[in-house]
Amino acid sequence: MGDPDEIAAAFRGTVLDGLPIEEGLGDTWVVTGIDTRQLLPAWRAARAATAKTGRWPVLTTVDQWWMDAEREQVRRDLPVPPTLVAVERWTWERLVADPAALEKVWTRTAPYVGSE
Repeated sequence: MGDPDEIAAAFRGTVLDGLPIEEGLGDTWVVTGIDTRQLLPAWRAARAATAKTGRWPVLTTVDQWWMDAEREQVRRDLPVPPTLVAVERWTWERLVADPAALEKVWTRTAPYVGSE
């Protein structure tokens, strides 16, 4: 699916309904304007629409920093279609390679990671 209107149609009736959909890096589409209190429901809505959109949702935040991944590198590094494990591993490897990026992400996600 490569049309933002088609993706929007797949999100009707969810917390993503009516939010802007923009073309992102490579072959990605970005839904903006998600209420930060609705991040998990937003991801779940996008995940539930995977069969319609053909795209696996990846949740990220963008403030003043953006992890710029070259399209060809992503294609080379991830299997087609990408698996959740492959995407998680790829993301983690990029973060570990960039201490500044890891620091920004870790401070936000640390409360959600662990076994406590």
